[in-house]
Amino acid sequence: MNNSIRIIKRTSCPKITASAQGQLTYEVGYDASDESFLLRITANPGGGFFSNEWVTLENISTILKKHPNTLFKAPIFKPLFESLGANNHGFIAAVLRSEGIILADDKYVRSNSTGNIEGFIKSM
Repeated sequence: MNNSIRIIKRTSCPKITASAQGQLTYEVGYDASDESFLLRITANPGGGFFSNEWVTLENISTILKKHPNTLFKAPIFKPLFESLGANNHGFIAAVLRSEGIILADDKYVRSNSTGNIEGFIKSM
């Protein structure tokens, strides 16, 4: 872990798929050295491998800017991770939904749209 990252929030959220068991535990970090926010998954008691590497809000924002005003699915987040775990992108999408950074679509269960990144930053 980068020693300059301070954990400012530790909480849990449901997974995207309604049939999935358990909640994901995740952390929000703040790196004062470059004034950036980061997120990482820290536990999945329901099973399924994941990477606990930090993902920067800046990199998340870059991906979201490629999908303005359109629906997208969790695999767009695969490039955020060095580890190629099969669950990383879906789990980070669940975290992003929980924080309002992306929004679930009412019609299509696994589809998302861009939420309020600025609102997330202000709340932190």
